[in-house]
Amino acid sequence: MSNQHPELFRRHQLNPILTVAGWPYPANSVFNPGATLLPDGITLLLCRVEDRRGHSHFCVARSANGVDDWQIAPQPTLLPDPEHFPEEAWGLEDPRITWVEELGRYAIVYTSFSTGGPASVAGAHPRLLRIRAQRHPNAPGQQGCSAVSTAVRRSLGAFASPDYALSI
Repeated sequence: MSNQHPELFRRHQLNPILTVAGWPYPANSVFNPGATLLPDGITLLLCRVEDRRGHSHFCVARSANGVDDWQIAPQPTLLPDPEHFPEEAWGLEDPRITWVEELGRYAIVYTSFSTGGPASVAGAHPRLLRIRAQRHPNAPGQQGCSAVSTAVRRSLGAFASPDYALSI
């Protein structure tokens, strides 16, 4: 029996394609982006950026070919809001972007991180609400709830502006 498997993916020779050295503002690290190909052919990454305190936020980067010539937003696109969402006290992580046909818009799902750890799943819908799914009842670290709750979030202006719009 052979333990050999065909290679499914090959790293691009320029990998990593985005680094903190090319970031337009001070940051500790850049990693774990959500990615989508927009209808105009532009690759959009919603990058997890760790600040110098170790807290993460998201920042949009765009490229015509998805490899180089990245246009990175000059400031964070989506910051944690621990005053209104305590589960975001230590940051936002692992964004994923999905086109939702029924809504005619993109939705973003991410993990929020706080004293209980990275177990809360949250979502942002451009121009609408921030949606939270609380920690699973069996998750360690804090009391959980399996119900999904919604909370009106301050306007996601960065996503609604023409420079960073995710909706078509």
